[in-house]
Amino acid sequence: MEPTSSSDDAEVKDYDPSEVLDNETDIREYLQAILEETKDLDDDTAASVFLSAIGDAARAEKRMNDIAQRAKVRRESLYRSLSADSNPSFRTVFSTLRELLGEANMSTNLNPQIA
Repeated sequence: MEPTSSSDDAEVKDYDPSEVLDNETDIREYLQAILEETKDLDDDTAASVFLSAIGDAARAEKRMNDIAQRAKVRRESLYRSLSADSNPSFRTVFSTLRELLGEANMSTNLNPQIA
């Protein structure tokens, strides 16, 4: 009897969170979840994962030009800066978060309850 399908035939698509982050609430919850999930990791690894998540959120909002202008960097540089293996300036990270979460609401929008 021939099998009708095999795992070799299955196509696995990479998951891209930026495709499902539709609004500020989704972005806030996603970033909070990343903070929670990385709390037991070493600081370098947690920072790398969180930075990548910020990049996901920025791509989801499709506001890379606005974010790049606020951070005073080129859009292409911002894409590179918001990847897991980069080491962007605090200003770039802060400006990106401020643009994504809103300047007035940043402290209340990203307030993880991590013990």
